[in-house]
Amino acid sequence: MCAYRGLLTCQIILETSSIFGSSSSRRNSRHNSKKKRSANPGPIGRRASNRGRDVVEGHYDRRLLSREGGKQMSRVVYTLLVGINDYPAPVSPLRGCVNDVNRVESLLRARVAGDDNRLEVVRLTDGGATREAIIEGFRAHLSKAGPDDIALFYYSGHGSQSPSPPEFWHLEPDHLDETLVCWDSRLSGGWDLADKELAQLISEVAEKGPHILVVLDCCHSGSGTRAPDEEEIRVRRVPTDDRTRPIETFIVSPAQADAFSQTGRIIKGGGWYTLPKGRHIVLAACSPEEQAKELNLGGEQRGAFSYYLIDTLQRARHSPTYRDLFKRANALVRARVSSQSPQVEATDVSDLDQPCLVGTIAARSPYLTLSHDRQRGWVIDAGSVHGIPGPEGDETTLLALFPFDAQADDLYRLSVAVGEARVEQVFPAQSSVRVMMPGGADPDPETTYKAVITALPLPPQVVAFSGDDAGLSLVRRSLAEAGPDGGPSLLVREGPRDEAELSLSAEDNRYRIRRTGDAYALVVDTPGFNHSSARLVVQRLEHIARWRKIMELANASSRLDAGAVRLEVLRPERGVAWQPVAIDSNIRLEYEPRNGKWEEPQFKVRLTNTSKRRLYCMLLDLPESYGVFPELLSGGGIWLDPGQEAWANDGEPIYARVLDELWEQGVVEFKDTLKLIVSTDECDATLLKQDDLPVTVLRSLGEGTRGLTHLNTLDRLMNRVQVRHFSSRPASAETFADWAATEISFTTVRPLEAAEVARPGGRTELGHGVSVRGHASLKARARLTTLLETGRDAGNLTLPAALRDNPFAAQPFEFSASRSGEPGLSVLELIDVTDHSVVTADDPLVVEIAAPIADDEHLLPVGFDGEFFLPLGRVVRAAEGVEVKLERLPAPTGCGMRDLKGSIRIMFQKIISEKLGFSFPYPLLAAAAVDEKGEAAYTHDQEAIKAGVAAATRILLYIHGILGDTRGMAGSARTGWMGLPAPLPSLADSYDLILTFDYENINTSIENNARLLKQRLADAGLGPGHGKTLHTVAHSMGGLVSRWFIEREGGNKVVQHLVMMGTPNAGSPWPRVQDWATAALGIGLNALAGVVWPVKGLAALVSALETVDVSLDQMKPGSDLLQSLASSPDPGIPYTIIAGNTSIIAAALEEGQAGGLFGRLWSRIKPGNLLYAVTAPVFFGHPNDIAVSIESIQSVPGNRSPQPKTVSPVACDHIT
Repeated sequence: MCAYRGLLTCQIILETSSIFGSSSSRRNSRHNSKKKRSANPGPIGRRASNRGRDVVEGHYDRRLLSREGGKQMSRVVYTLLVGINDYPAPVSPLRGCVNDVNRVESLLRARVAGDDNRLEVVRLTDGGATREAIIEGFRAHLSKAGPDDIALFYYSGHGSQSPSPPEFWHLEPDHLDETLVCWDSRLSGGWDLADKELAQLISEVAEKGPHILVVLDCCHSGSGTRAPDEEEIRVRRVPTDDRTRPIETFIVSPAQADAFSQTGRIIKGGGWYTLPKGRHIVLAACSPEEQAKELNLGGEQRGAFSYYLIDTLQRARHSPTYRDLFKRANALVRARVSSQSPQVEATDVSDLDQPCLVGTIAARSPYLTLSHDRQRGWVIDAGSVHGIPGPEGDETTLLALFPFDAQADDLYRLSVAVGEARVEQVFPAQSSVRVMMPGGADPDPETTYKAVITALPLPPQVVAFSGDDAGLSLVRRSLAEAGPDGGPSLLVREGPRDEAELSLSAEDNRYRIRRTGDAYALVVDTPGFNHSSARLVVQRLEHIARWRKIMELANASSRLDAGAVRLEVLRPERGVAWQPVAIDSNIRLEYEPRNGKWEEPQFKVRLTNTSKRRLYCMLLDLPESYGVFPELLSGGGIWLDPGQEAWANDGEPIYARVLDELWEQGVVEFKDTLKLIVSTDECDATLLKQDDLPVTVLRSLGEGTRGLTHLNTLDRLMNRVQVRHFSSRPASAETFADWAATEISFTTVRPLEAAEVARPGGRTELGHGVSVRGHASLKARARLTTLLETGRDAGNLTLPAALRDNPFAAQPFEFSASRSGEPGLSVLELIDVTDHSVVTADDPLVVEIAAPIADDEHLLPVGFDGEFFLPLGRVVRAAEGVEVKLERLPAPTGCGMRDLKGSIRIMFQKIISEKLGFSFPYPLLAAAAVDEKGEAAYTHDQEAIKAGVAAATRILLYIHGILGDTRGMAGSARTGWMGLPAPLPSLADSYDLILTFDYENINTSIENNARLLKQRLADAGLGPGHGKTLHTVAHSMGGLVSRWFIEREGGNKVVQHLVMMGTPNAGSPWPRVQDWATAALGIGLNALAGVVWPVKGLAALVSALETVDVSLDQMKPGSDLLQSLASSPDPGIPYTIIAGNTSIIAAALEEGQAGGLFGRLWSRIKPGNLLYAVTAPVFFGHPNDIAVSIESIQSVPGNRSPQPKTVSPVACDHIT
């Protein structure tokens, strides 16, 4: 599934939104009379609280009669709010989710109003938000909604995925369900709420025909990247639940799930399913290949999506349409954090043009009311839920006061104002103010005034400093002198990291500015620790601060409709004139190939005045490089009469670009925001102009630079964005300019040039240290691209969950870092491929990467062929980098499905693992001391080992298998660090000494390694009759080494007990380690095993592909070695046999469609060895641990005394 793939199996991915409400009604009955005012009526009804669950019914005491017939009726907004911070282990906690639902609830209570509207809320937080409680919230609360009502579900918490039962595989191309993580989801017996279950619940709510809104501030799949360790940011996603979930634990049956029709793989959304009936709108925090983030916003931890969504609603005087709500929230989220693009969808697109909550949000009065309250003093009837910002330092909201009988037109003339007020404290529905009357007179507490906002606070941007003290001292000095008249900067101040939106580091004789809360932040570097560099750093900080203030400019008190001037983006279509582009999602403008070159995308912008008054329009372009450009409209702005339209750039096409200097560094995507500001008076948009960074900043305008013959409140605000101080001219000289703003965000995509794959002996240079060697038969063109771009084109089926869930162990291997706020180049794309099958193990396609990888890092090339994730080859390390030998290519795909006209995308994933022990001076006997964290400290000194043996009574010996070394085995001697639900006793507590034996197994036979083991033990004092207790734990091939030692080299006089784990006692069918590793990777990447593999297991397989190229002849069934062991005399000591079982899910082995799921996978990764290719499917048809069948593991002669003890197979794989 491609767009939006998930959480819901219904397309419900949430229609997020519109949810929020409107202003409370004003107390218009308060005139200039001496009439006594009553206190504001509080909520009535019932509130019950239990473990984070709050129920509020009948919040408004409005039981009014309908206009028809006197029958009592009301429209009800049934709301289910879920916010979870305090998840129990092992789920990581969050910090902003409860804040999100608190803000939503406050907004709804204050602004859902009207004669026929009522609000009923069920609120579930933390421990109250169990799976059962959420399901009950749908069925017992939201299902009350009738045809005239609204049902709103708002979720803020973790999202995830879980293996889909085989019964749902036909609905899930990657065999994973998208899920919401309830408070108890990962506890014993608990489960996530799967997308199909959410679809079922919403379909039940839809039966009575209410308007349904769903908002999800979480993510589900992600990109496999991680934020830098120093960033104060959290991602709302937890790793895939690797448990096998029975179909009977779902609240939806396969038949019901089939009723939800797939929307298909479309790039726009998330691959959700469509509800069988019921109209609904969905807003989601991000697209499926991205991550929903939370960080400090507005002085508290919030989800970025929730914060800007609610902020947009708070600032709107009129109820915005869903489309307008989305446009602004989307633009602000994309400007604040990288790699997060909110999504919106609707079952009926026309619903996006209706007001939020279907008209239950009442329009605000065109003015605020100022009155005297006995407890709080002078207050206005608007607070945080109405968009009134709190004071910050000297910055606050200013208001002009008018007599209560002033007419509407008088409120535009500040010359008739009777006083001023400053906001001092903001409450949810009120704000306390300090009133200033002419001549210092005291206002009459019995008088009520009208008030309009004349100035909004522009608090300075907070920057967190770190690094070199001397370098930072220079910046602090420059910051203290950067303001007017040599005072402190009014745009930027230093502050703590948890409040900062920017960070400044001083390291290595270089200053670096970056945004906090970004996995891939645009950085601005300034070299040198000196006074001039420090001044330049401050200028650049102020430059960024101006850009952010302009981006977020909004007028909470505007009387203009958000759509007073309609902004349309038009694109040319073949054979058709310029056509408007839907702006209910992110606009992507892509370069197109023409005549062998990439041509810049063109678009036009049309403005239409839909209001009944003359309006002045300004259009700003805000690129993510922090420039502000007002030139799209001649002179910076134009007047539009009612019904009049105008074109930006005088009607000529506007060309979107990714600048050459960025593109040459590997940046293929670049974001811009168009901001339209509409005013009742003419204003000077050129006050806001500034160039891109890191170009020298246009400083604030000095006196005399422009002779302003006219000044209004919007001019003053724009000027303050630059110079940050109030005008010296009195307010009475100004005209009150009512204004409103709207934003559209779009992304320009400029793919890198593609080059023909050379013939043999040649080389195709792709840039960024990447080249492709010539190939005899492959005809294709190659270029580099990004993982996010690949995810959009491939329907988000770019990486399997195993490579996304642990970004500390698996990350995209980037050929180039990005400065655009998006991931860098990590994907090789082949286009115009004539025959992908010509690339084979005998004739591989070799990719050279001039970037080294560390000893504990390995590289995995992986591709998606429309059905399966395929391991494509192996890596050979070179002195200056790596060579990737691609031994197979996936079929070309387009939008996640096979398409001969599509392309092949090869993702390069860096897998981090423990270093394989091939550099040891083999053979090596060591003593291991294991701490409580499972870390093993090895002692190799033979005299120390011998002394330890002499002092010990009970000794434990670990012997590894064909892969790796003993370090991981030794760590398991302690169990406290494993986080097991029920603590297990530690083996280390039962032994006096732990020994390990590491051996070379590539060029040394099993028999010789057994003899070397015998020698090393004897040298340590453990020869025959040593008089101590020696127990041996051996893994895989190490069990065969141990058996040969015990049964053929006299080891039965040395060892008292042998425990074998996954030992191929009857052999393994794999001819080479690489063949086994390739097959196992195919199974693991596609989640076909009965047990989900951890990344550690995949890392061992990838390292096997890279490092081990050795025949497994001695472990072939029927080999001389195995026959000799089978006929060995009874050693007379106990054996314990442990087998793992990660057998392929039975449904994958079923024949039927094209030979069954595994059969189709096998046909694409099988090696050329025909005998092996035939026998492997038979092997996988029986219980196995991926490497060895259980039957082989347990094949030890039974005619022994004592008889070998066989432990029931456990659910684990051969590696981990």
